[in-house]
Amino acid sequence: MVVFTFLVIVDKSRSPTTPAVFLSGYTKQHQSYDELFTETINTLFYGVGNLKDSTRHFIAIMSLVQGDAHWSIHDLAQAVVILAHTHALCSFVHGVGAVNPSETPEARAECSEWVQRNKENTGTQTGEVEELLRRMATLRRPTIDANEMSASNALHFLALADGSSDLHSGGESPVGNSGDEEAVFSYQKDFGYVDFAARKDRAKTFKIHEFTWDHSFNLLSDLIPEIAQNLDDKFDLTQRLTYSFMGGYDNVDTTVYRSAVWNYIHALFGIRHDDYDYAKVNTLLSREMKTFVKTAACFPHRITDEMRASVMKDFKLSEKIHVMLLITEARLQASLLYFTRALTNHYSRAKRSSQPKPLD
Repeated sequence: MVVFTFLVIVDKSRSPTTPAVFLSGYTKQHQSYDELFTETINTLFYGVGNLKDSTRHFIAIMSLVQGDAHWSIHDLAQAVVILAHTHALCSFVHGVGAVNPSETPEARAECSEWVQRNKENTGTQTGEVEELLRRMATLRRPTIDANEMSASNALHFLALADGSSDLHSGGESPVGNSGDEEAVFSYQKDFGYVDFAARKDRAKTFKIHEFTWDHSFNLLSDLIPEIAQNLDDKFDLTQRLTYSFMGGYDNVDTTVYRSAVWNYIHALFGIRHDDYDYAKVNTLLSREMKTFVKTAACFPHRITDEMRASVMKDFKLSEKIHVMLLITEARLQASLLYFTRALTNHYSRAKRSSQPKPLD
């Protein structure tokens, strides 16, 4: 309900005291993203399409498509994007601690520990940034050949997808398993995230080189062109966004760190990029950071103030918000990749079944 309250009133024509403005207090840390985010939400909930505004809001509230079984494929695509967007925004809302929309932005900002730390942040408080810079520098000097990296890369990927902290952590998830608590919005207690490698249905690794975001974008452009371009722009901007600083240090290339966060999220959902060295994730993300990232992406309701305080201690507020945007958008893209691939497979099967059988 918290996420829905934020979503349905993002429209700029609404009252400036609405909770949507409260959420934009975070996204406005990155103005270019905030503009795309606002446009995307307005298009999703108030833009063109056969689904009524009330139906779109109902989908966001329930996070479950129910009722009319006679939707067109275009309506289904729009509904799934709303569903996936709502789920992904749970990661952002809980991750930044924006869980009480009744408070004004000013009141929440004053009590936000993230904001308070940002006022005095110089990047030299705990040595966190210095250690990250050192590790990033080591990654620029390859120590193994390409063949050796390729041989071990699959093991690193599976360790991350299995919830392991590294290859030697025994495969134990850093945040526990689904079903450890009472279900809140579903009668199915086991309905939730399951470590990819531990799934009972033996889901196969989603190899991104076989079905890329370009495939997804092309399909969504045919079905819901009014939103597909916004999604593509938002994914691209989130991954490229940088001001070339880290903590109190300027002229820093943060590409490798941003890629580690993005690809770790995809690994958690079984999506593998063959051209990415997954050993970098363990090099750049501490166990505490991986726990925070995984919790935000997979169990956002479990995030606590203590968990937020344990990571990104020397990051500026805008950097922390950017990390949360990376988590949110990577999870959203993962959901849409699976949806569009399933839709593509459905089209292929339907086409084969409609072809005339050869005569004996």
